[in-house]
Amino acid sequence: MKRARFWVAGMVALGGGALGLALSRAALPGAATTLPAPNDTAITSRSIAFFEGRLAQDPGNFMIAGQLVARYMLRFQVSANLADVRRAESLARSVLPLVSDTGGAYARLGAVYLTQHQFAAAYDAARRGVAWNPANQGALGVLFDAAVASGRYAVAESTLTKLRPGRLPYQFRAAHMLSMQGRMDGAYHALDHACVQLARAAVRPQQLAWCLTELAKIQLARDGAGEPAAAGLYEQALAVQPGYRAAIEGLADLAFARGDWREARDLFAPIAVDAHPDLYLRLAEVHRAIGEPDAAQRYERQFLAVARAPDAEARACDRAAGRRAPARHRELRRAQLGAVPSRRLRGRARGIRPGPPLGQADANHGLSPRPDSCGARSQL
Repeated sequence: MKRARFWVAGMVALGGGALGLALSRAALPGAATTLPAPNDTAITSRSIAFFEGRLAQDPGNFMIAGQLVARYMLRFQVSANLADVRRAESLARSVLPLVSDTGGAYARLGAVYLTQHQFAAAYDAARRGVAWNPANQGALGVLFDAAVASGRYAVAESTLTKLRPGRLPYQFRAAHMLSMQGRMDGAYHALDHACVQLARAAVRPQQLAWCLTELAKIQLARDGAGEPAAAGLYEQALAVQPGYRAAIEGLADLAFARGDWREARDLFAPIAVDAHPDLYLRLAEVHRAIGEPDAAQRYERQFLAVARAPDAEARACDRAAGRRAPARHRELRRAQLGAVPSRRLRGRARGIRPGPPLGQADANHGLSPRPDSCGARSQL
């Protein structure tokens, strides 16, 4: 077990290429096959069109609806199109009166709510799922995530004891709990072991890529670990799933933190979408640092256009929760309520933003999206 826990870290220390090759072969049989472009949703879209056609013929078929929920969430990870997560929510709600596994259905709905940062709704759905089936690992996992996101830490600790030790849903949450407690070495080794298990289980590449990006964030926070090791893990995530948004954002954050503004700009720009408006603010800061105030103001206007939208609360997968926003950005957020941001404030963001997986509790080893990431960005 100890050897397995250090497998990923050891491969990084020996050289990034070996790890990328090992992980991609483990996760993707026939690794020599060329992967689709990061924004290519054609295969998933064809699958969605097929199942939507079947559902139109048989509207009460909850199994088809469940397949569609998983596929819409999978496509959302790639395209970051908010229409996909809304359709997933509608389908997840529609099957509740139809399924026999009510606990699993509530877990799935809770995972969709977490993706949208509707934490109260996710917590309620997870509680209902656990009430129907106290042993449902997916529902317990979503309950843990929603409890952490909503500040119910005693509930989260109690829920962790009900997850089955040794299984992936438990390991992910145990690593999260250890990181919350500041025990970064323990969190790293727990998640490292989980990444090894995912690689051996030949899961979807997005799942393994998510695990590696989360591992990189923990690695960055460990004493003496530093940026190179974290950057190496982000690169390995991109080797497993080219174009994976959370890994690109992680590298962009590293460039931002060291003041490499042009690299940060080139990395942030392709992944900035309305689903993640905080990236518009990042780009505004980058362009202002480069000396391009017009571009900075354009991105600030894009942020405000999203933030002031009627459904901004549901749309804003703003993953800056728990982090200290720059002064200028705090004023821009207040501008949602009609205030005018001060021209004098030019604060710069610091630190690494958590980036999540998006996943289905019943299809991804009990994994739900991390509440502190909206993720693509967790995810999965």
